Amino acid sequence: MSNVQILKDFTRRTEYRILQEWILVIERKIEELTPGICIIPGVLLPKLKEEERMMLINWIERWGNHLIVCPPYSKVFDITAFFNQGIFIQLKQVNDQFKNIPVMEAFLTKQPAQWETINNYNVCFEYRIHSGSGVVSFVSVPLLDYKLIQCDEIRRELMLSLIEKKKQENREGNRKVDIRLNFEPLHINVLLLAGAELLSQTNSVTLLKSYFGFVIKEEQLQIVVEQLQIAKLINISFQLTDNGEEFIKNNGYHVFVRELKKRSADNGEW
Repeated sequence: MSNVQILKDFTRRTEYRILQEWILVIERKIEELTPGICIIPGVLLPKLKEEERMMLINWIERWGNHLIVCPPYSKVFDITAFFNQGIFIQLKQVNDQFKNIPVMEAFLTKQPAQWETINNYNVCFEYRIHSGSGVVSFVSVPLLDYKLIQCDEIRRELMLSLIEKKKQENREGNRKVDIRLNFEPLHINVLLLAGAELLSQTNSVTLLKSYFGFVIKEEQLQIVVEQLQIAKLINISFQLTDNGEEFIKNNGYHVFVRELKKRSADNGEW
């Protein structure tokens, strides 16, 4: 279960503690989110600053990303205004069940339901900002409520189903989409670092400057990495995929990769 992210500033919340009992997660600030999945209790959304709100929406707009918003929600929070995308969402108080889990809230929205209660209330739906964006899953089933320990197994299964379903859809989408990158030197150099097993989240900006003379910001590097991941040339572990290795070989870059490995072994001497 890789690259499921939670918000670093709120890791002490009970919902996140329960989630960490089920799966391995990565703690990141909003500005540090990488391609993949992010899970946020709805009650945290109104706590975000405006710049954080915009960063989160920009992250959602990138194809392949998946935001899961789950209870609890703030009683006075305007979900529609937060996302500001012309989608109507309201919470309705109910007394119902979904797979024997008590449900106290349901969504009023025109979006089709992914999950419905026994009384046909919408308790889970998906929304895309546009056809090429990532997806937001809104859930009102209390999957991370510590008081429902008797439903622990089914809650865990439902959360995993949300995560794995979208991962599978993204994999299938990758096979259908023909991505043609406009390769620039920075793309090539990032691929070379990945080929030499030097690409990481911690020191890649420094290595690009040291080895290739590129002076860039972390945000620029993240964009390039995401493009290479979407093109299926590197994976979420920052390693070359089979396609990436083939690209390196076919373009004669394996010589540079070999030299990078040698130089890095010599304390970075170039």
